[in-house]
Amino acid sequence: MHALTTHLLAHCNSSAAWVDTLGTFSPSLLQQVVSSRTNNDTKTTSNILDRVQIMRVFNIHGLIEAIDELRTGHLDRERHQRVVNDSEDEASEEEGDPLEPFDGTRAIVIDTISQPMTSIMTAGPLQAQARMVGVTRSLSDLARRYNICTLLLNTAVSKPTKGADGRQQAYTHTQEDNLSSAFSATTSKPALGNVYARCVDVNILLTRAKVRGGRRMGGGGGGESKDIVMEVLSDRTESGRTGMWGAFGIEGTNLASRVPPPPEETKAQVG
Repeated sequence: MHALTTHLLAHCNSSAAWVDTLGTFSPSLLQQVVSSRTNNDTKTTSNILDRVQIMRVFNIHGLIEAIDELRTGHLDRERHQRVVNDSEDEASEEEGDPLEPFDGTRAIVIDTISQPMTSIMTAGPLQAQARMVGVTRSLSDLARRYNICTLLLNTAVSKPTKGADGRQQAYTHTQEDNLSSAFSATTSKPALGNVYARCVDVNILLTRAKVRGGRRMGGGGGGESKDIVMEVLSDRTESGRTGMWGAFGIEGTNLASRVPPPPEETKAQVG
């Protein structure tokens, strides 16, 4: 929600779409987040909320229809723009202020992408993977054609390991693991498997962590706080960002910057 708000604050002529696959979207929470970012400016908050389209889908078919609806919206906007341009050419001498251009949907959040994908696994792994790749390609085409930032919220799954005696053992990162965290204590990884991981440009893992010694940016420190570590697991859009990480906290509906301790300390405590 903060990412969506940041986009709408920066691009006042664009809109955003939130595709809710779980039925858990909270309009009141979004309003609180936006209000906190606009210093409770009622007019600005209302403007931002008016530019958010909520789309409730229940399965993979509904997700496909939502993607098609967003694509149709951009196609209609392109046709309308051509008509407006033709009209302006014919009446170029008429007076009047031109209308501010509307850029259409420039940000999409799908929460979550794992729900409709896992529901089709019963059809068989090959059919499910084919459908998964088809949906992500459609999303990728839409995003690249209209310059849309698309966030696909995925669930995380744990990676338990058991020894020969059947007892739980600490997870150890190995080179063979795909999209695993570099932190040894982190046993979770993105769901949906390696096929889905290769369908997106950037994979980011958020992990709740107890960071001892961490302090707020510009504030006092000390004590133990529950923070969130954001780690780039893979990135094919810009070299050198894979493995980069940072920490932040959420207090109420506000984001709080964190100055994390050295990586050696964090690696032993992220989990």
